[in-house]
Order: sequence, then C-alpha cells, then structure tokens
Amino acid sequence: MNHDHVTPGRCALHCVLPPYILKKLAEKAKTPEHRKRLINSIALSAQNRGARRFAYLIGTPRGTAEIAIYDAQHAETASGAKLLWRESTGGQLSDPDAKRVADFTKTTRDFYREVFNRNSVDNNGYNLNSYIHFGDGWDNAQWDGTEMDYGDGDGEDFNSFTSAIDVVGHELTHGVTQYTSDLQYNAQSGALNESFSDVMGTMIKQYAAKQTVAQADWLIGVGLFKNGDALRSMKKPGSAFGDDPQPPDMGGYVNTAEDNGGVHINSGIPNRAFYESCNAFDPNRNSWDTIGPVWYRSFTTLPPNASFQDAANATLAQARQLSQQHAQAVQAGWAAVKISLK
Repeated sequence: MNHDHVTPGRCALHCVLPPYILKKLAEKAKTPEHRKRLINSIALSAQNRGARRFAYLIGTPRGTAEIAIYDAQHAETASGAKLLWRESTGGQLSDPDAKRVADFTKTTRDFYREVFNRNSVDNNGYNLNSYIHFGDGWDNAQWDGTEMDYGDGDGEDFNSFTSAIDVVGHELTHGVTQYTSDLQYNAQSGALNESFSDVMGTMIKQYAAKQTVAQADWLIGVGLFKNGDALRSMKKPGSAFGDDPQPPDMGGYVNTAEDNGGVHINSGIPNRAFYESCNAFDPNRNSWDTIGPVWYRSFTTLPPNASFQDAANATLAQARQLSQQHAQAVQAGWAAVKISLK
C-alpha cells in the first residue's frame, strides 16, 4: 500500500488472529487445498507485518473522522481498490461486508467520542478508511498503522472478518494506542497492547448491546469461527476454543519467542484483571461507566515498555482518584490474576 509521510517506529501492524491459531488449523486441515489456503493466510499476515513494522504516519492533518469503505477486490494491496461508500456523500450499501464495517466503525468512533471524548484514533479527527475483500480468502483483519483491512475468511474454518463488532473495535484501538502510549509490540508491553484492544473492543460490543457486566459474554470474536468458537475469553482465558493456550493468571505466564513474545497468549491475564475488576465493582452496572474509564486513562498514558505490574499500578492510581470502591475493585481484579497491589 502507498502511505505518505511515514517514519521509523514500532510495529505498526496488528492482526486480530494470532499466528498459532492458523498454524494449528493448518495442521488439522482435511484437504490439501484448505491447508494451502491457511498457509497462504499465515504468509500474508507475516508479509504485511514485516512490510509495515516501521511504517507509522506522522504529521497527520486534522480530519473529520469520516468513514470510507473500499473494495480491495481480493488484492493484497490497496492500490486499485474501488471506493464503495463515503460517509459525507452517503448512499446505499449492497455488500453485507461493507455495511457491517460501516456500522461497526461508526459505533466504535461514536463510542470513543461519547464515552471518552476522543475524536477518532488520533484525537484529531483521523479519517477512517477500511478495505474489505482484502486478499484471497484471507483469515485476518488488521490495523496497519494507517487503515483497516479485512479478509473474507477461508470459508472452511472462518467467516468474513467483518462479522464481529468487537474485532473492529479491537483493531481500531490499536490506532488509539499508536497515538497515545505506543506500547511496544513485544512481551508484556505487547500483551498490554493486545489486552487494551480487547478491553475496548468488548466494551464497544457491550455498549452497542446495552449490556451490563453480568449480561455480557466477555468473548472476543464470536461469529468468526464457523464452528461457533471465539478467539479469546476475557472471563475465563483458555476456554475460548479447543487448545486455547491463554493462561488465566501469572502462574501460567508463557515465556516464548513466538507470537512476538506471547502478546496474544499472555494478554488473557490483564484481560481477566479487567473483567474481575468490573465484576467486583458491580456486576449489574455497565463496564464503560465503572472501570472502563480507569483502564482508558491508564493504558493511554503508560510508558511504551510498560510491564503488567506497571499497568496494575497505573490503574490503581487512577482508581484512587475516583473512589475507594473503584480502588478496591481494581485491587481485587489484579489479585485474581496473581498480581499484587499496595
């Protein structure tokens, strides 16, 4: 893709689907054709990740937070993409993928504005361009540092990656992190980067459905798997799908060189800390009204190399500024994942 005004920085591309899921599915593929499609998805994700590792947009002019949807027409680049819809001109969308992306992107943008008074990902009205039908049956969705790309899924294991509102919220939140704390995409800081996207994605999903903590399923990516599994469970990490490797607490922390040091695997630990904090505060309240603001203010101001302990300390400091009830709930949340606070 052609992006102007780029500069060296940290990893600019974040795919919602971890490489270990695709690898496991490829090992179990029933036909050579299906296995090849999965392997191609792994290759495209890795290729994009490498190409954009140092591609960050700078000097972004003020926008109007306008949404535009393009059809990549199964190419692995945005060049030659066809404009389907622009918010300022409107019109009907016949493509169901385009309609979902338009609706889910608007909900995400409006959530940030209404709940956290944030004007798009950069807080400066960044215009939100999305490319659907990206690649040939690509099993992933990504924020590449400047835009959103969505694969159609392979049709065997996965549906279209436009299917879940929390996936859209998750990926766009990588843009928010890029313009705030810019958490390094490796080991614990990378897991915090992934976790913050899950936290915001699940709150956006709950906000759209008007669900309380107790009513929500706390699952990420429901609707992506053909078999009904989810990508991650924030309430019970390790239970989203068969062989889900996420540990529920620090006792199972995974030290690995894969997955950028386990960014998708260990993100379940701070994910659960958020769920437990919300539940401890009041399961009959809304997450975005109670503990959500604590997480938002904390994670957008963390240092780029923050550890889990740094994040826990920051959330407690923010919670104490609100009330004793907030502080006690946050302490309970981190205690549940075996991270102590004083």
